[in-house]
Amino acid sequence: MASPQKENGHIQIANELYEMILRSNFTLRELKVILTVMRFTYGFNRKEWELSVRFISKATGIKYQHISSSVTSLVEKNVIVISESNTHKQGRILKLNKDYETWNLNRSQSGYSSQNSDGSVPKRVTVRVPKTVTKKDNKDKLNTYSVEDFEKFWKIFPNGELGSKGSRKNAKREFLKLNPEKINLEKLFIAVNKQSEYKSMMKSEGKFFESFPHIERWLKNERWTDDIPQQQNLELRSP
Repeated sequence: MASPQKENGHIQIANELYEMILRSNFTLRELKVILTVMRFTYGFNRKEWELSVRFISKATGIKYQHISSSVTSLVEKNVIVISESNTHKQGRILKLNKDYETWNLNRSQSGYSSQNSDGSVPKRVTVRVPKTVTKKDNKDKLNTYSVEDFEKFWKIFPNGELGSKGSRKNAKREFLKLNPEKINLEKLFIAVNKQSEYKSMMKSEGKFFESFPHIERWLKNERWTDDIPQQQNLELRSP
Protein backbone atom coordinates (compact mmCIF):
# COMPACT_ATOMS: atom_id res chain seq x y z
CA MET A 1 0.00 0.00 0.00
CA ALA A 2 1.35 3.40 -0.98
CA SER A 3 2.03 5.76 1.90
CA PRO A 4 3.61 9.00 0.64
CA GLN A 5 4.87 11.29 3.38
CA LYS A 6 5.75 14.97 3.13
CA GLU A 7 8.88 14.24 5.17
CA ASN A 8 10.22 12.23 2.22
CA GLY A 9 10.11 15.28 -0.04
CA HIS A 10 7.51 17.82 -1.09
CA ILE A 11 7.01 20.78 -3.43
CA GLN A 12 6.50 24.29 -2.11
CA ILE A 13 4.78 26.73 -4.45
CA ALA A 14 2.82 29.92 -3.83
CA ASN A 15 -0.94 29.35 -3.99
CA GLU A 16 -1.31 32.39 -6.25
CA LEU A 17 1.05 30.90 -8.85
CA TYR A 18 -0.47 27.42 -8.55
CA GLU A 19 -3.98 28.80 -9.09
CA MET A 20 -2.83 30.76 -12.13
CA ILE A 21 -1.48 27.54 -13.65
CA LEU A 22 -4.84 25.85 -13.00
CA ARG A 23 -6.77 28.67 -14.66
CA SER A 24 -4.55 28.87 -17.74
CA ASN A 25 -5.51 27.01 -20.88
CA PHE A 26 -2.44 24.76 -21.19
CA THR A 27 -2.51 21.53 -23.15
CA LEU A 28 -2.08 18.29 -21.18
CA ARG A 29 1.46 17.89 -22.51
CA GLU A 30 2.37 21.49 -21.63
CA LEU A 31 0.97 21.00 -18.14
CA LYS A 32 3.04 17.84 -17.65
CA VAL A 33 6.18 19.73 -18.71
CA ILE A 34 5.37 22.49 -16.20
CA LEU A 35 4.81 19.92 -13.43
CA THR A 36 8.12 18.22 -14.28
CA VAL A 37 10.01 21.51 -14.12
CA MET A 38 8.33 22.24 -10.75
CA ARG A 39 9.19 18.75 -9.47
CA PHE A 40 12.91 19.03 -10.20
CA THR A 41 13.29 22.68 -9.19
CA TYR A 42 10.88 23.58 -6.38
CA GLY A 43 10.85 19.91 -5.33
CA PHE A 44 14.55 20.25 -4.45
CA ASN A 45 14.24 23.81 -3.12
CA ARG A 46 15.96 25.38 -6.14
CA LYS A 47 14.81 27.86 -8.79
CA GLU A 48 16.29 26.26 -11.94
CA TRP A 49 17.93 23.05 -13.12
CA GLU A 50 19.36 21.27 -16.15
CA LEU A 51 16.42 19.49 -17.80
CA SER A 52 16.87 18.08 -21.31
CA VAL A 53 13.99 17.11 -23.56
CA ARG A 54 15.02 13.45 -23.24
CA PHE A 55 14.92 13.68 -19.44
CA ILE A 56 11.44 15.25 -19.42
CA SER A 57 10.30 12.64 -21.93
CA LYS A 58 11.34 9.82 -19.60
CA ALA A 59 9.87 11.55 -16.55
CA THR A 60 6.45 12.03 -18.17
CA GLY A 61 6.26 8.96 -20.41
CA ILE A 62 5.55 11.18 -23.41
CA LYS A 63 7.40 10.75 -26.69
CA TYR A 64 10.48 12.87 -27.28
CA GLN A 65 9.11 14.78 -30.28
CA HIS A 66 5.94 15.76 -28.42
CA ILE A 67 7.90 17.01 -25.42
CA SER A 68 10.20 18.96 -27.74
CA SER A 69 7.30 20.87 -29.29
CA SER A 70 5.65 21.42 -25.87
CA VAL A 71 8.84 22.88 -24.39
CA THR A 72 9.18 25.12 -27.44
CA SER A 73 5.59 26.32 -27.02
CA LEU A 74 6.08 27.10 -23.31
CA VAL A 75 9.30 29.01 -24.01
CA GLU A 76 7.50 31.07 -26.66
CA LYS A 77 4.72 31.78 -24.15
CA ASN A 78 7.38 32.85 -21.60
CA VAL A 79 6.04 30.32 -19.08
CA ILE A 80 9.27 28.31 -19.08
CA VAL A 81 12.51 30.29 -19.25
CA ILE A 82 15.86 29.03 -20.52
CA SER A 83 18.59 30.37 -18.26
CA GLU A 84 22.07 31.16 -19.55
CA SER A 85 23.58 31.21 -16.07
CA ASN A 86 25.44 27.92 -16.57
CA THR A 87 26.40 27.41 -20.21
CA HIS A 88 29.03 24.69 -19.65
CA LYS A 89 26.43 22.01 -19.04
CA GLN A 90 25.20 19.78 -21.86
CA GLY A 91 21.48 20.34 -21.31
CA ARG A 92 19.61 23.59 -20.98
CA ILE A 93 18.88 25.17 -17.62
CA LEU A 94 15.10 25.57 -17.26
CA LYS A 95 12.94 27.35 -14.73
CA LEU A 96 9.30 28.32 -14.27
CA ASN A 97 8.63 32.02 -14.84
CA LYS A 98 6.63 32.88 -11.74
CA ASP A 99 5.84 36.38 -13.02
CA TYR A 100 2.63 35.15 -14.66
CA GLU A 101 1.70 38.65 -15.81
CA THR A 102 4.45 38.31 -18.45
CA TRP A 103 3.12 35.01 -19.81
CA ASN A 104 2.14 35.30 -23.48
CA LEU A 105 -0.96 33.15 -23.52
CA ASN A 106 -3.29 32.82 -26.50
CA ARG A 107 -6.15 34.65 -24.86
CA SER A 108 -6.76 36.91 -21.90
CA GLN A 109 -7.47 35.05 -18.69
CA SER A 110 -8.30 36.61 -15.38
CA GLY A 111 -9.91 35.79 -12.08
CA TYR A 112 -9.69 36.08 -8.32
CA SER A 113 -7.29 34.14 -6.18
CA SER A 114 -8.68 32.23 -3.22
CA GLN A 115 -8.47 33.73 0.25
CA ASN A 116 -4.91 34.37 1.38
CA SER A 117 -3.52 32.51 4.35
CA ASP A 118 -3.49 35.72 6.43
CA GLY A 119 -7.19 36.33 5.75
CA SER A 120 -6.59 39.36 3.54
CA VAL A 121 -8.86 40.17 0.59
CA PRO A 122 -7.84 38.30 -2.58
CA LYS A 123 -6.45 40.47 -5.32
CA ARG A 124 -7.49 40.36 -8.95
CA VAL A 125 -4.90 38.94 -11.31
CA THR A 126 -4.76 39.58 -15.03
CA VAL A 127 -2.57 38.21 -17.80
CA ARG A 128 -1.59 40.76 -20.41
CA VAL A 129 -1.78 39.34 -23.93
CA PRO A 130 0.11 41.13 -26.73
CA LYS A 131 -2.05 42.68 -29.42
CA THR A 132 -2.43 40.49 -32.48
CA VAL A 133 -1.07 42.09 -35.64
CA THR A 134 -3.51 42.01 -38.53
CA LYS A 135 -3.16 43.05 -42.14
CA LYS A 136 -4.98 46.24 -41.33
CA ASP A 137 -2.54 47.02 -38.50
CA ASN A 138 0.69 46.49 -40.37
CA LYS A 139 1.12 44.48 -43.56
CA ASP A 140 4.92 44.49 -43.38
CA LYS A 141 5.01 42.69 -40.01
CA LEU A 142 3.38 39.63 -41.53
CA ASN A 143 6.51 38.89 -43.57
CA THR A 144 9.22 39.75 -41.07
CA TYR A 145 10.39 38.52 -37.68
CA SER A 146 10.71 40.92 -34.75
CA VAL A 147 13.70 41.58 -32.50
CA GLU A 148 11.71 39.86 -29.74
CA ASP A 149 11.53 36.70 -31.90
CA PHE A 150 15.29 36.87 -32.38
CA GLU A 151 15.89 37.14 -28.62
CA LYS A 152 13.83 33.97 -28.06
CA PHE A 153 15.86 32.15 -30.69
CA TRP A 154 19.16 33.49 -29.32
CA LYS A 155 18.31 32.13 -25.86
CA ILE A 156 17.61 28.56 -26.96
CA PHE A 157 20.63 28.22 -29.30
CA PRO A 158 23.45 26.23 -27.62
CA ASN A 159 26.57 28.02 -26.50
CA GLY A 160 29.31 25.97 -24.88
CA GLU A 161 30.38 22.36 -25.33
CA LEU A 162 27.96 21.79 -28.21
CA GLY A 163 28.97 24.87 -30.21
CA SER A 164 29.03 28.65 -30.17
CA LYS A 165 26.42 31.31 -30.91
CA GLY A 166 28.95 33.66 -32.44
CA SER A 167 28.31 37.36 -32.98
CA ARG A 168 24.91 38.56 -31.72
CA LYS A 169 24.95 41.40 -34.28
CA ASN A 170 25.60 39.09 -37.23
CA ALA A 171 23.12 36.53 -35.93
CA LYS A 172 20.38 39.14 -35.60
CA ARG A 173 21.02 40.51 -39.09
CA GLU A 174 20.73 37.03 -40.62
CA PHE A 175 17.68 36.08 -38.52
CA LEU A 176 15.72 39.19 -39.50
CA LYS A 177 16.17 38.27 -43.17
CA LEU A 178 14.00 35.17 -42.69
CA ASN A 179 10.41 35.12 -43.90
CA PRO A 180 8.01 33.66 -41.26
CA GLU A 181 5.73 32.45 -44.04
CA LYS A 182 8.52 30.25 -45.42
CA ILE A 183 10.13 29.11 -42.13
CA ASN A 184 8.12 29.54 -38.94
CA LEU A 185 9.67 30.04 -35.51
CA GLU A 186 8.38 26.74 -34.12
CA LYS A 187 10.19 24.81 -36.86
CA LEU A 188 13.44 26.59 -36.00
CA PHE A 189 13.00 25.80 -32.30
CA ILE A 190 12.26 22.13 -32.96
CA ALA A 191 15.27 21.80 -35.28
CA VAL A 192 17.63 23.29 -32.68
CA ASN A 193 16.11 21.09 -29.94
CA LYS A 194 16.49 17.87 -31.94
CA GLN A 195 20.03 18.67 -33.09
CA SER A 196 21.03 19.65 -29.56
CA GLU A 197 19.64 16.44 -28.08
CA TYR A 198 21.41 14.34 -30.71
CA LYS A 199 24.76 16.05 -30.17
CA SER A 200 24.39 15.72 -26.38
CA MET A 201 23.68 12.00 -26.76
CA MET A 202 26.73 11.52 -28.99
CA LYS A 203 28.91 13.44 -26.53
CA SER A 204 27.68 11.40 -23.55
CA GLU A 205 28.53 8.20 -25.44
CA GLY A 206 32.01 9.46 -26.28
CA LYS A 207 31.30 9.58 -30.01
CA PHE A 208 32.29 12.23 -32.53
CA PHE A 209 29.71 14.89 -33.37
CA GLU A 210 29.76 18.08 -35.42
CA SER A 211 29.55 21.16 -33.20
CA PHE A 212 26.94 23.82 -33.86
CA PRO A 213 28.27 26.52 -36.20
CA HIS A 214 27.68 30.18 -35.34
CA ILE A 215 24.03 31.20 -35.61
CA GLU A 216 24.79 33.37 -38.63
CA ARG A 217 26.16 30.38 -40.57
CA TRP A 218 23.50 28.00 -39.23
CA LEU A 219 20.77 30.27 -40.61
CA LYS A 220 22.53 31.25 -43.82
CA ASN A 221 23.11 27.58 -44.73
CA GLU A 222 19.55 26.60 -43.71
CA ARG A 223 20.83 24.04 -41.22
CA TRP A 224 17.32 23.56 -39.84
CA THR A 225 16.84 21.24 -42.83
CA ASP A 226 19.67 18.91 -41.74
CA ASP A 227 18.81 15.25 -41.32
CA ILE A 228 19.84 13.88 -37.94
CA PRO A 229 21.79 10.60 -38.19
CA GLN A 230 20.33 7.76 -36.14
CA GLN A 231 17.22 9.85 -35.47
CA GLN A 232 15.13 6.69 -35.51
CA ASN A 233 17.35 5.15 -32.83
CA LEU A 234 17.03 8.31 -30.77
CA GLU A 235 13.26 8.20 -30.94
CA LEU A 236 13.18 4.49 -30.07
CA ARG A 237 15.08 5.22 -26.87
CA SER A 238 12.44 7.73 -25.84
CA PRO A 239 9.38 6.43 -23.93
